[in-house]
Amino acid sequence: MIYINFEDERLLPIEREDLDLILESYYELYPENIGEKLYIFFDEIQTVPFWNLFLRRIYDQENVEICVAGSSSKLLSKEIATQLRGRTLTYLIFPYSFKEFLRAKGVTLERHFEYTHLRYRIKKLLREYILFGGFSEIAERDEPLKTKILQ
Repeated sequence: MIYINFEDERLLPIEREDLDLILESYYELYPENIGEKLYIFFDEIQTVPFWNLFLRRIYDQENVEICVAGSSSKLLSKEIATQLRGRTLTYLIFPYSFKEFLRAKGVTLERHFEYTHLRYRIKKLLREYILFGGFSEIAERDEPLKTKILQ
């Protein structure tokens, strides 16, 4: 398995031809895995010029499963599907709904909760949800760290 986050500054500057070194290095370290299914996870690969050509080539020529993740508009699902021509499945991951947010915070809604002391905690959590949003990573952090992550 390979995981690479292309926002890691130690990889800079990276160009399309550098991408070939990923598989070369992997197989140098693990020659016994040549021909075996290889799972590759690329985060923010859209920062590399012509990344789509590299992915299409290794998908067609190697025994790989590739997962691409990113937060950029360069990774719009329609654009990826066009560039990788039918080699994609897209999963949209949405933030928590307020009900899911409450569940992540360990709150179970009881019937008629508005008449119990639980309503105060729910109101406080609603303010937090409105202020910081329903991102799962944020929901589980302390307030100073939430602000820093969202900046």
